[in-house]
Amino acid sequence: MPHEIKAWRCDHCRRYSLTRKAIDKHEAGCISNPENMACATCIYDSKDGLKGFSCKAGVNKHGKKVIRHCEKWENASFPGAGRVIEE
Repeated sequence: MPHEIKAWRCDHCRRYSLTRKAIDKHEAGCISNPENMACATCIYDSKDGLKGFSCKAGVNKHGKKVIRHCEKWENASFPGAGRVIEE
């Protein structure tokens, strides 16, 4: 029979954990957290179907799907605003 549990969920994605310590560690590197300036939250992120992932700003990802702390990152939530991070 199912039963209720207490869990902690990331504020930026759907990941959850039974301990707050684990989810705090996850959030610090979460690619959906704008503070990490990762591709997932960048206006220049591009998914090219069969070619994979690329950057419209010309950043070389060296074969990675996502990079963090990108020098050309711009928040997709606030296009044109530069490196604005929601609080």
